[in-house]
Amino acid sequence: MESDQESIVSDRIVNEENGLKGNWCWRNNIRGRSHDDLSNLNDLLTSSSNLTTEEDGWLWMLKSNGIFQMNVLSSLIDNIMLAVSGPVTANTWLPCLPNNVNVFIWRLAQHGIATRNNLVHRGMNLPSTLCPFCDAASEEVNHLFTSCRFINPLWKNFLSWWRLSDSIPNRSFNALSPLNYQLGSNNASIAFLATRFTLLWLIWKWRNKLEHSPSKSRKSILNEDIMASLKAPSHLWLSCRSKLVQGDFENWRSNLISVHEKREMRENFRERELRENLQSRGVRIQAGTSGN
Repeated sequence: MESDQESIVSDRIVNEENGLKGNWCWRNNIRGRSHDDLSNLNDLLTSSSNLTTEEDGWLWMLKSNGIFQMNVLSSLIDNIMLAVSGPVTANTWLPCLPNNVNVFIWRLAQHGIATRNNLVHRGMNLPSTLCPFCDAASEEVNHLFTSCRFINPLWKNFLSWWRLSDSIPNRSFNALSPLNYQLGSNNASIAFLATRFTLLWLIWKWRNKLEHSPSKSRKSILNEDIMASLKAPSHLWLSCRSKLVQGDFENWRSNLISVHEKREMRENFRERELRENLQSRGVRIQAGTSGN
C-alpha cells in the first residue's frame, strides 16, 4: 500500500507539538478494514512519545534489552511446551537420555500415548480395551505402568536394585508421581530419575511388542527380563551422554547408595546421641518419639 517502497519510519511518522502524526503516502485510498487499522495506528501515535534519532531496527519485546537471542527463544518454548500440570515439568527433560525417551515421557505426562483406553476415547473402534498384559483391567496409563500384575513387580525389582526396597510404593502410586528419595547427591538423583524414565519407556516398548506380535509368541514375550534390558542402556547413556557414570555401573551405583546409607547412619547416630543426652538429664522419652 505504500507508494515509496524505500521509505523509512521517520519519513512517515513525524514529531509535532501535540505528539506524533502520520505522514502517509498510499498508492490507493484506504477503506474498509484497512481504514479501521489505520485509525487505530493514528490513535497509538497520538498517545506515544516523540521519536528518537536512533537508526530504525527491530525490537524483540520478549527480552528487556530488545535483542533477539535463539537460546532465550528456545527456553521460552521449552517453558511453554514442556511444562505440564503435575510432577513432570520442563526440568525433567534430561539431556542424559535420548530425545525419543524424553518425548515419550512428555507425552506420557500429557496422557497422549496410544493406550487402548485413549484410542477408544478418540473415537476408534477396538475389539477390546483390556490391558494386553493381564487382560483383566482397562488399559489406562496408571494401570499399564504401575498396577498391572506384570508391571508392579518391575518397580519392586527396580527399587531393590537401587537399594530402596524399604520404600516400595503400592499399586496405587502414579506412573509419574514424585518419588522423593534422598540419594546423597544431585548426580545420584538425576541418575535415579533417568533410570526410572528409561524403565517407563521400556515398559511401553514391551507392551507394543506384545500388542503387535502373534499370539503364539505371547508366553516368550511375557517371560522377557526387562530389568536386564534396563541396565545396559542406562549405563551407556549415563556414561556417554552425561558422564554421570564412571566405570562399572553397579560399582558406581553402590558407591552412590553407600553415601545415602552413611547419611542415614549419621542421622541415626545423632538421634541416639540426643536421646541419651536427654535421658541423662532425667527427661523421659516415650517410645516412637524423636526426642525433639
